[in-house]
Amino acid sequence: MRIVVAFGALAMIVSSQIVVAQSAAITGIVSDGRGQVFSGVTVTATPESGGVSTHTKTRSDGTYRFEGLPDDTYRVDFEFRAFDVIRRNHVRVRRGTEAKVDAALPVRPICECVTVEPPSPWAQRAGQVIDTTGYPLPHARVELVSRQALYTDSEGRFLIRVPVNEAWPLNAHLETSAERRRLF
Repeated sequence: MRIVVAFGALAMIVSSQIVVAQSAAITGIVSDGRGQVFSGVTVTATPESGGVSTHTKTRSDGTYRFEGLPDDTYRVDFEFRAFDVIRRNHVRVRRGTEAKVDAALPVRPICECVTVEPPSPWAQRAGQVIDTTGYPLPHARVELVSRQALYTDSEGRFLIRVPVNEAWPLNAHLETSAERRRLF
């Protein structure tokens, strides 16, 4: 009877070693490139052939491990707040092998960029507002869109400052009590 029990225990040990030896694994360490390791980094292994992704987090020593993976080629992503996502493609694992995939996370650049452009030079432009028949429109409102507005004189003439090196939409219209007629 003792022989049977010992043989059964030996069979269990041998069979568990066979399972471990026949499964695939991906392991590695995640650092900042200067050797500082990170704990809590989300590591995702996704079969490139399709299927379910597997997730884990790095331990306090920066290491991670996926065990029992089916034979396949994987994409491994490393994500951590304030750092760029790192992706390793074409990580091939086969039964009984362990692929080592380390990652160095670069700091994500933070940009609070302010672009200051010098104001464009201004020039005075003269013009006259006329209706579709060619008659001047006295007291028409002329507006340099979103910048300034003025009214024409009694002969429909105006003088306005406009930017030199940029487009400037100009609107002119008559204002009556109930209607605004846009001329151009």
